[in-house]
Amino acid sequence: MEKQEVKTSAGSITLPIEYRNTEAVMCAFPARANAVRQILPPPLKPVLLTPSTAVCGIVVFRYTDTTIGPYNELGVVFPVLFKPIINLPLLPAVFEKYYKNLGYYIWHLPVTTEIAYAGGLEIWGYPKFVAEITFEWNENGFESKLSREGHHILTLSVSPEARRARLAEERQNLVTYSIKDDHLLKTTIPATSQIRRYRKRGAGTLELGEDGVSKDLQKVLKSLRSLEVRIFEKMDSYLPLWSERTPLRK
Repeated sequence: MEKQEVKTSAGSITLPIEYRNTEAVMCAFPARANAVRQILPPPLKPVLLTPSTAVCGIVVFRYTDTTIGPYNELGVVFPVLFKPIINLPLLPAVFEKYYKNLGYYIWHLPVTTEIAYAGGLEIWGYPKFVAEITFEWNENGFESKLSREGHHILTLSVSPEARRARLAEERQNLVTYSIKDDHLLKTTIPATSQIRRYRKRGAGTLELGEDGVSKDLQKVLKSLRSLEVRIFEKMDSYLPLWSERTPLRK
């Protein structure tokens, strides 16, 4: 892929950004479908489990080897379909790879460095802010704490049994949607992952604080106990410039 240099307020970034040996943990939580619909821009529809239940994902990344330096990131995302002809419950969640219009709408995306913040916000319109994000595995499982200026926002925990799930290799194009300058941007991220999927309910739990992000989640989530946990032991990917730009209806 041809490289290009893009200037940001925190310095120049060479695209695509390369990510090697990334670790990540993602938990899927049940969400109120009507609340999610109010958040999504019109071309996107939530992936549904039931007519009244959508999905909210909390995903934490530890980037140790990237072309913009190491940093951590936490995403609050919604699995979505782009302009679906019909939006049947459950099927897109179960048969993800067969839905070419499936992606993730980025709702919140805090990071730990200024260059990651500036690049994400100014190039892709990702809703980022700089915060403290921990990423830790121990005998009690996984824990990530998100805080800003000493104020607790959330804590994501995963039981150690989730890491005993079968390890598989997956290659996929991860699609993100974000908003910049009244346009919906589609970005396709090629990735190769060593991944574990664990579908025992409650293997992941969420503790919320009093920050605005926490209040947003309180309005959207039906439960603080996860439906599924995905553990990315190793991920290699690269982040190119967005590929599609759709005007938003006013």
